[in-house]
Amino acid sequence: MLKCGRSEGVALVLLMITSLLSCRAVSKPAVTTSAFTTTAPSAASTQVAVPNEYLDLHSALKADLDRFDGFLKSRDTGVRYPVVFGTELLTANSNRGPDLLKPGTLQGTFVNLDSLQQMGVQGVTINVAYPVYTSDFPQYQDYVNYFKQVAAEVHRRGMKLDVEAGVVFHDTEYSPIKVDFAGLTLAKFESDMHSMLQAIIDDLKPDYINLGAEPDTHASLTGIHELNNPQVYTQFVNYVLSGLERGTTKIAAGIGTWSSTAFVESLAKSTSLDCIAIHIYPVLGDYLTKAASIAETATQYGKSIILDECWLYKTESPPGTIAGTTAVYRLDSFSFWAPLDEQFLAGVAKLCRMYGIEYVSPFWANFFFGDLDYAAENANLTYSETVAQSNKVAAQNIVDGKRGVLGEYYSSLIVADR
Repeated sequence: MLKCGRSEGVALVLLMITSLLSCRAVSKPAVTTSAFTTTAPSAASTQVAVPNEYLDLHSALKADLDRFDGFLKSRDTGVRYPVVFGTELLTANSNRGPDLLKPGTLQGTFVNLDSLQQMGVQGVTINVAYPVYTSDFPQYQDYVNYFKQVAAEVHRRGMKLDVEAGVVFHDTEYSPIKVDFAGLTLAKFESDMHSMLQAIIDDLKPDYINLGAEPDTHASLTGIHELNNPQVYTQFVNYVLSGLERGTTKIAAGIGTWSSTAFVESLAKSTSLDCIAIHIYPVLGDYLTKAASIAETATQYGKSIILDECWLYKTESPPGTIAGTTAVYRLDSFSFWAPLDEQFLAGVAKLCRMYGIEYVSPFWANFFFGDLDYAAENANLTYSETVAQSNKVAAQNIVDGKRGVLGEYYSSLIVADR
């Protein structure tokens, strides 16, 4: 592995993390049973006063999480399944586009991997989006070389590798990549995705590849709106899977819990997928308990289950058609949310253990290493300004070998599972 000095490491990780700003936008936002029992660790965070303007939202989210805890308690038979605890390798997210090809990027990615592995994280999720990993994309071979080296390093460390092969967030504030999909047809998209998945399997040899767990996001980003239909999406998945040489890679697709479970029923019943994938962000209504019903449907049809994106989406408003607002995302940076973030992570971990979800990957891994205390000087900052400040704290802590309270808590959840 490449090494770097402390001052160089700070610069590299700052470059990696602060340039992310938001490489993710959301549309809403096993198995052998085990006789052991686990107890969720005590909250690692100290209580920080909730600002008056967020008291109502905080209370509403707490009520949502409490209901989910009650639901899990009512369903708990005492059976526990093994879980691989991962997280997003944000520094390697393909939405960063040409930043991935800058000098020092690979070294900074390895520094990020060091920090995650020291936390006890057992796997990483990497976004390798369409059309970045297609042969006619500019500098394609440079991207291939970067991702092959990242994948090799993940495998060398004995960590699981999950690749999310979605669609790049082109022409948005979440990515500098510009793509014109005006003439993209469903047939062309199907063909391209089949070729891209085969290339990813051949080049990166991931343990899992998720070809899409948000049909609505696929539809919005590509402009192929019929993809947000269970039958059409199932046909799309079947085309991509046809003739695919999988090797040891498990292929997944699924939904975010804000979408209809009709997608899951169709994908589980009518495709050769190895896994059903779940994403969880909003927690209002049945968006948390729906994850359990998705897992039950997958099990009924003999599919494995992965949950390769999740985070507590801090709003009580229903999700829109694409991407939560920056006003919502900036809230993640503040420390007063930590107790709720911990409760969310604990609930998700229990869900996975109870329902045989074999891999789980919380998304915003940067907040495992630092956040901001809410104060007058940052209360009215823009999203980009807020995230830049919190990422600077996280980057420095990564280089110094420190974790934030949320990172300590997630690490304790992993330890409790062993």
